[in-house]
Amino acid sequence: MPIEDPNKPPSHLPALGAAVEVMMLGGKPAPKERYARGHVRSYRYDAVFGCWRVDVELSEPAGAFYGHKVLATSTFAWMIHVIGATDPAFSEMYPEEIEALYHNRRAHYLTS
Repeated sequence: MPIEDPNKPPSHLPALGAAVEVMMLGGKPAPKERYARGHVRSYRYDAVFGCWRVDVELSEPAGAFYGHKVLATSTFAWMIHVIGATDPAFSEMYPEEIEALYHNRRAHYLTS
């Protein structure tokens, strides 16, 4: 896992305000679609993982966490699809495909 510079967000992060789809696999329960739509609100450096996280404000609540609606999330860039980008949209995938993609990307991230 390469350590990123904590003083400057890298260029591979989606632009602030960009419309995105984000993987949503956690929660109690997670949304049945396994993704949600929203807009990039901010970035923050995660000192534990040595990388930048993307804060996404969701357009609609996505699942729940201990009885509270999930209205936003802070996640890794590899869990985000920028709407209009060339990579496959989560909205065009089955929930099982999103889960498989998550596990594949997570394994790649942890071993790189």
